[in-house]
Amino acid sequence: MREFIDSLARGHDVIRQETDSIRRIFASANVSAASLNPVGEVLAWLETELPKLRRRQAAILASEKVPGWLPGMAAGLVPLDESAMLTASEAQRQGRALAERFATTFPSDYGVPIGKTNDDDFTGLVAELDVHRNDADFAAAFYAALGAKGALGLTDKLRAGMDHPEKAIDTVSRAFGTAVREGGDVPGFAEVRYELVTGKAPPAAGAWLRPVSKSSAGPHLPTDGGFAELHDGQATATGRGERQLGDLLRAGEFPADWLAAVVSMHALGKKSTVGGTDLAGFLNALGDNPKAARTAISAAAREYGSLPKALSALNSRVGVRGSSPFQPEVQKREDSRADAFGRMLAAASGAYDEKDGAHSAEAAQMAFQLMRELPKLDIQKPARVHLAEIAGSYATEITEGANLGDANRTQPSAFGAVKTITPGLKPSFRLSPKDTYAFVKTFADSPEHIKPFEEGMGNLTNKLVNAAARKDRGTGNIDNVILWWRPTSGHVITGGGAQAGGKAARSTPGTFLSASNPPCVNSRNGCAPTSKRQTSSIPSLSSGCT
Repeated sequence: MREFIDSLARGHDVIRQETDSIRRIFASANVSAASLNPVGEVLAWLETELPKLRRRQAAILASEKVPGWLPGMAAGLVPLDESAMLTASEAQRQGRALAERFATTFPSDYGVPIGKTNDDDFTGLVAELDVHRNDADFAAAFYAALGAKGALGLTDKLRAGMDHPEKAIDTVSRAFGTAVREGGDVPGFAEVRYELVTGKAPPAAGAWLRPVSKSSAGPHLPTDGGFAELHDGQATATGRGERQLGDLLRAGEFPADWLAAVVSMHALGKKSTVGGTDLAGFLNALGDNPKAARTAISAAAREYGSLPKALSALNSRVGVRGSSPFQPEVQKREDSRADAFGRMLAAASGAYDEKDGAHSAEAAQMAFQLMRELPKLDIQKPARVHLAEIAGSYATEITEGANLGDANRTQPSAFGAVKTITPGLKPSFRLSPKDTYAFVKTFADSPEHIKPFEEGMGNLTNKLVNAAARKDRGTGNIDNVILWWRPTSGHVITGGGAQAGGKAARSTPGTFLSASNPPCVNSRNGCAPTSKRQTSSIPSLSSGCT
């Protein structure tokens, strides 16, 4: 459905541009443009039908009838009762009405044993918003009616009035994402969005505040003429306002460039006032948007002067400053910013939306830089599992970097195509054994932290076995290197290369980096430690080579 809408929207834009050009040519030649009237009728039809199609799409998504069992992205036919669909004007009216009910509902907490007496009221209001969270007219009118102050205070109101507010706050964030993506032409919302981001009222109301009309489909990338808040300088909002904005961003789907710019202004810059658990909302928003995460990290690197300086500053801001073993909810909140920091790094590296061995150049470049820089920092425990997610997503590169049996072992880390002796591997970059070992050490401190890496290595093992079997072509002599690496289990199993004529090179088994076989870092000749023939134990990750 979205592809169909996008196709019609692109056609509309092309027809309008070409028609305008032809009209100018006719006018310069004093030729009547009456022959273009049928084209104008087509444009008018598209401008009428596109909003209707979007409303159908929103209704389908809101119905939660999209089949989840289909492979890949959700697809298929979904029943839709069009008689139950709201018109744009009715959706906006209902959105404003819900905002008024939110504004007149206040939290009430009498403590134990009575508790929060308005929990049911807030639950009902959030449930109504949840039904319409994908309706841009409803969501944008809802936030326009709340105003910037009301929108920023919404999450605090839910926390004060509900027994379990976190899922409700996620719903509020998702509705806000819909409004930002597609609700810019709903009266009043663009002005509220501007104030939410900048902390000040827009200089003047007008069409320039509304990003793109609904003649364009899907999430709209920001432009200077559309999202005015992005080019009006550093945000002036401070303190709680910034924290509350992080809650509004934390679970929604936003245009990547807009989200990156807003998070950079509020949370990642040198002057940011966001700290403590307040930072988690902003970072989690980036953790859900890989492109935005890469853009925001790059912007921070430019502001701080380098990526290492930016990472060091952010890592210190997410530090875990207390332990509450008997209060798990308190500990979870304390850990939240470090966890979100790790999620942001993993998302930027393509760990969530891309596959091992098939990463985009942008994601691979980010992962390459992070793998070399993060070992220099004291990474907090809640973030470590996400570094293992990066390693698992780049099992191909980790395996190549851990191989001490090829010529690459003497070469420094470098981004670009890699010549490998292992069939089935197509690394995006080369890590030296030393850099590989250092990165694996950042998360190999517990079975829980290392689990995503082990899963990635298991998937790669299957891939390599299949590749070797295909190359063997049923002869029974699988001579190419296969590995099973489980640092927590204490074993590395490797196979050798192949000699001429297809005979196994049994006398030269493959050698892979392990905890008991770290890279030699104290040799002028670039030595590699000697490994046992087929299996080497891995007692710990604290051993070294001297």
